[in-house]
Amino acid sequence: MTNLFHLFGLWLCFICLYTDVLGQKVLVSPELNMRNDFAYYIIHGKNEQVHLVRDKSYRLTIQSLSNSNEWTTEIPIELKGRKWKVMEVIAHQSEISIFYHSIMDQNHVLFHSKYKANGELVNEDTIHFKKLNQIKPSYKIKISANQSKICFGYLDQDHKHHVVLYDRFKNKMLYDTCVTDLLHYDDNSVNEIELSDEGEIFLIGEIQEKKFIKKKIIYRLSQISTIGSILSEKDIYFDEFWPLDLKMKFNPLNKKLCISGLSSERNSETPIGFYSVLWDTNENEAPLVFQDISSDLFKEWTGKDKKISNKQSFN
Repeated sequence: MTNLFHLFGLWLCFICLYTDVLGQKVLVSPELNMRNDFAYYIIHGKNEQVHLVRDKSYRLTIQSLSNSNEWTTEIPIELKGRKWKVMEVIAHQSEISIFYHSIMDQNHVLFHSKYKANGELVNEDTIHFKKLNQIKPSYKIKISANQSKICFGYLDQDHKHHVVLYDRFKNKMLYDTCVTDLLHYDDNSVNEIELSDEGEIFLIGEIQEKKFIKKKIIYRLSQISTIGSILSEKDIYFDEFWPLDLKMKFNPLNKKLCISGLSSERNSETPIGFYSVLWDTNENEAPLVFQDISSDLFKEWTGKDKKISNKQSFN
């Protein structure tokens, strides 16, 4: 069985070649019992202050770390609606931004609310709302690297994908568009999504020209503009070697999109190597590169000796 830690390490090594990786270690005071919390968010506030927002699934609270390194008592944060779901909590200058989905008056509603550290509501913005019978109840969220743009994804009742682009600092929804009608991916599949600081959305999905005679796999890379239209597309063809999985990461420094994953022989689920694609959207070039897995690593992953066939070479 493939060792998932090795798979993650392989993907991480590729991503590190093109992106800056930042790490953070957080020690939580022992007096805070968060074992039963649904989720928690550690926020770096103004003047090196630290705040802890705790989602207990039925209520939301906030605490701050004092100068004497002691946590203040929990202060409740009031959210709208009886049935809500926190999607993300991030710092907003001296305040705290909370993005959440709530059900109110037979509507699905997305809120962006800003609070002070004492739990006081500063501002509230309704990002998006739809009738309960119009869309599926689950939203997904993606945030740009500088946290200025927020992308929300949802499905309508016809299982079509929609995306909502929101500017956090302007409190403004830029668009709500149906990407299924734009992209025409096979089986309405969107495998991965990335969001640039400018608000451009990058997606990848599988397309198939001959549905019942599958001799190759084609992934289509798509770039959506800040007004919701297609900027560019690029098809990646996998013929002899097929992708087993994929990860995607946008580099805001060189404005390139990195895609990587494990690969196998056609119609096989046994990894024999990995692939990488670096999409330069300015030139619309996306060279596909394969790399072998060594025999020793193959045996460590699968417990089997690697069989060498005539086509099992990427060179």
